[in-house]
Amino acid sequence: MTNYRNPAFEDDFGASRAQAPRHAAAEAGCPHLERARALTVEAAKWIIVFQFSIRPGGNTLDVNVTTYHEMLDPSAPDALRLAACRRMHEAAKFQAQMEAWEAKRATRTTHRRDPYGLEWCTTQRGAVLEHLAELLEAAIFGYEASGVTA
Repeated sequence: MTNYRNPAFEDDFGASRAQAPRHAAAEAGCPHLERARALTVEAAKWIIVFQFSIRPGGNTLDVNVTTYHEMLDPSAPDALRLAACRRMHEAAKFQAQMEAWEAKRATRTTHRRDPYGLEWCTTQRGAVLEHLAELLEAAIFGYEASGVTA
């Protein structure tokens, strides 16, 4: 899935984008950190709405899961946010790849060939997972660019 905007390189926040709480480090001039926090909140919202779980049949993200608090609690340390994003990113990428393989298998005989190679070859679930993985990847980049380690 291709984003037309790369949030990791944007300097400002759009008014419609989720805003992470401002902290002293973000106020002191860490735009990557502020952006990473906002992307973490946005990714968590997608995870909740999509009822994504790290493994099939596993718990979805809710208030009873530690990762929920690591991603959404305004007072959570950035190192825990980064670790949560990495966990969810790995799972989202893996599941997106599984959806792409399923789509390729299913469309091998029923789908016309894409002469330009520009169509997505995935399922609807796979497209959402790819978008989620991109949000998480951009958040991870922001934390790492700000010097956060987990």
